Amino acid sequence: MLYTEHYEDYSLPGGGLELGEDKTEGIIREIIEETGAKNITNIQPFGIYE
Repeated sequence: MLYTEHYEDYSLPGGGLELGEDKTEGIIREIIEETGAKNITNIQPFGIYE
């Protein structure tokens, strides 16, 4: 969860899959883009929300 000062709330990193990208690659890319995290490992999808 990410805290956004502008809206004073928490939300999940968001985005979508790029063409040809699998779900795990997409979530790792989005986490990096949204948080700047590094060395992300052991990621496994557990659900999808729309």
